Amino acid sequence: MYVDNFPAMPHESPDDTIVGNDVWIGESAMILGGTHLADGTVIQARSLITAKSKLEPYGIYAGSPAKLTGFRFDQAIIDLLMDIQWWHQSKQWIHEHSRFFQFDLTLDTGKSVEMLTELKHIVQA
Repeated sequence: MYVDNFPAMPHESPDDTIVGNDVWIGESAMILGGTHLADGTVIQARSLITAKSKLEPYGIYAGSPAKLTGFRFDQAIIDLLMDIQWWHQSKQWIHEHSRFFQFDLTLDTGKSVEMLTELKHIVQA
């Protein structure tokens, strides 16, 4: 769920767990303190993320302890998503560009890169 106007967060502690944007955490996953879940990370159900782990953007983690099992997208798509950072845009902007958010990025890497490159130019304009 996209929410506007988060209150200012207190200063981070080294033992804080930081959850990035576009993250999916499966049921009964356990995430120990000091972990950084990078943008786009997926934690599969019942996985254990050990303390002070730093996870890869758009990485998929599973097991106990969890290990990197793959990535949600090809590296070119991940690079573009990290450049675009669509989650910093307003709801209005996302609505206006909704066609970019209705395409399955796993279906066609070439078309996905083309669409995300176009979206990147829109963000930078």
